[in-house]
Amino acid sequence: MKRFKLITTTAIGLSVLARIAIGQEMPEAGLYVTTACQIRDGYDFQQVVAREKTIENSNFSPNRTFFRQSISGVGQPENSFIRVVSWRNLEHWAEDVGTDNREIQEMYVCDDSNRRFWRNWQVGEGARPYQNLEGDQSLVTARMCTLNSGYSIEDVYRRGLQINERYRANGDASAMQISQLLLGGSPNIQGGSQIIIRVIGESPVELAKRIDSTAYNVVGPNDMMTCSDRNLYNSHIVN
Repeated sequence: MKRFKLITTTAIGLSVLARIAIGQEMPEAGLYVTTACQIRDGYDFQQVVAREKTIENSNFSPNRTFFRQSISGVGQPENSFIRVVSWRNLEHWAEDVGTDNREIQEMYVCDDSNRRFWRNWQVGEGARPYQNLEGDQSLVTARMCTLNSGYSIEDVYRRGLQINERYRANGDASAMQISQLLLGGSPNIQGGSQIIIRVIGESPVELAKRIDSTAYNVVGPNDMMTCSDRNLYNSHIVN
C-alpha cells in the first residue's frame, strides 16, 4: 500500500512538473519589421498618425502596424519615428511585397533599404496592452541586449517568464516581448546575439507604475545578456 502511494505521489508530481514545463515552452515566433522614418517639414507626429489610420488595408495586410516616437531615446532625429509592422512570419511579409497598393505617404519618408527583421515572442499570458481610454495609444520601453556566450534565446524567454510573473502577481497587465534579430545585422556582431526586450503598457500610467516598482540593478558581467538602459517611446496602433 505504501509502495502504491509512493508511485501515485511520484506520478502526480511528475505530471505537475510536466505541465509547468509545457507552460513555459516558447510559443511560435511572430515577425516584427522595424524601419526608421522621418516626418517631412510642415507636418507633426499626430498628423501622421491620424492620416495613417484612414488608409484601408489590402488582402495581404500585416497583423498590426505601430508608430513609435522616442521620448527618451539616444540620438533620435527630431520629428522622427519608428514604424513597427507585425506579421505572422516571413512568408506572410513576402506575400505583401509587390501587392501593397496603399498610397505613398506625402507626410513622411522611411529608410526602407535598412529595415530590420526580428523574430518576436510574447512572454507569458494575461497581457492587456493599449487598454487606456482611447484604446490605441500607450507607452513602450525597449532595451537593446547582446546575448552572452553559452546562453540561448530559450534561456532569455524563461528568464522573462520569471520576471513577468512577479509583476502579474501585483496586478500588472503590461505585455512583455522578446525579439531576436533575424535580418539586417550589424557588422562585427555575433549572429543571433542581438535582442530587444520590450514592455508595452496597459496604459501610460500603468507602465509608469511598473517602472517605478522595478529595482534598478547593474547587470553583472556573468549574466546571460549585456543590456543598455531602457528607452521610452510613445506608441500608437495605426492599423
